[in-house]
Amino acid sequence: MASKLKFNFTSEEPVTLTRSDQNLTGETLIADKLSMLLRTDSRTLIYRASHNGRDIILKLRFGKDDIEDLVEKDKAYLRLPGREELEGKVIPAYLGFYSGKDKGQREIGCIVMEDCGENIGTTAKLPLEVQEKLCGLLKTLHDFGLHHVNFSTNKVFERDGKYRIIDHDSLKQHECEWDGNWHIGEEIPFIGELKCRNLRVTGKKLGIWKPFYGKSVMINGEDYMNEKDIFPTQRVVNALLLDVPINSSTKMDKYVDWLMKAKDKGVDSNESIAAYRKSAPVP
Repeated sequence: MASKLKFNFTSEEPVTLTRSDQNLTGETLIADKLSMLLRTDSRTLIYRASHNGRDIILKLRFGKDDIEDLVEKDKAYLRLPGREELEGKVIPAYLGFYSGKDKGQREIGCIVMEDCGENIGTTAKLPLEVQEKLCGLLKTLHDFGLHHVNFSTNKVFERDGKYRIIDHDSLKQHECEWDGNWHIGEEIPFIGELKCRNLRVTGKKLGIWKPFYGKSVMINGEDYMNEKDIFPTQRVVNALLLDVPINSSTKMDKYVDWLMKAKDKGVDSNESIAAYRKSAPVP
């Protein structure tokens, strides 16, 4: 038996949608009412609704092309590593994909998710308790080999003291050597200590670290401790990396070693920079 979703779309008569994802359970889901339009753009409507007293979220798209895109996003979500363990604990619980037509015979696609409450917003400084909870959720994602590439507090919702991270399109598979220690409340850790560039960016957004006021150099957008002068000066680092094709996703270990060797060889002038790049080519 196909499970069905009925809801009032604006002022129209109820629209019936049939569950069509791979996890068909046969349950009937009837949304009693659409209580709030949360977001709308040229492709998507997101409504808050209710079903047997439970609040749910409806993500709606209309028309063949936009629905096909939503179907592909749905399939990608269902393939996420650890999805079943993460749902309802770290990310919203998934309640199914539905399809159908409205009164004008316009095709409809709909993903139904758990309603996770209200967005916590762009809080400048989160309470320590909240920081620790969010760090725990992000650690759990990392334990399953996932990283939220667009994470911010705007992606966090709270209900009854429980937090969920939304926007599953931004969950990407990720591997690193992070040991699980966030160093909350300490000076901002350097890449060599945290061993994950992505989490360092996330930690900065959460404001979980104290500023570092010691001596450092900037390499590819990240600070590296230089208290013991293991790197050349910032000017030399910039010159050595000039035109080197690196970006935020580049693994920097070999470049860091290369820069440290430049310091050992006393590279500090334009002539020695050119000579070093010639004798020890950029990795």
